[in-house]
Amino acid sequence: MDAELRHAEALRRIQQAPPPTQETDVDHKNSNSVVRRKKAALVSQLVGIWPSIAGDLREASRPNGLKIAKLEHGFWDMNKAIEWAVERDKITKQKAVQSIATEPDSPWALLLKQSFSL
Repeated sequence: MDAELRHAEALRRIQQAPPPTQETDVDHKNSNSVVRRKKAALVSQLVGIWPSIAGDLREASRPNGLKIAKLEHGFWDMNKAIEWAVERDKITKQKAVQSIATEPDSPWALLLKQSFSL
């Protein structure tokens, strides 16, 4: 049931998110902001909590659903990518807690706190 609730909550946030913009809006208090990253930067920043990120991004053109996080010109929306990974248990609660403890001011810390009710 817990996974179903997380999935429903993440889906609601994705549906309410504003459309992607050209700007990088890094408002750490608002998880709906667009945090744009090039693929390599996204992988290097999140591989510690999401080990399969490189393969998942490669498969994003297929119907795995991660395509929702793709922006234009090789950019990805970090928040939508993390929401996708949390929905599919690619990011575990244990890794989220560790990441928040070591990098509390990171762009993904607030989203992880919300996703796992921390």
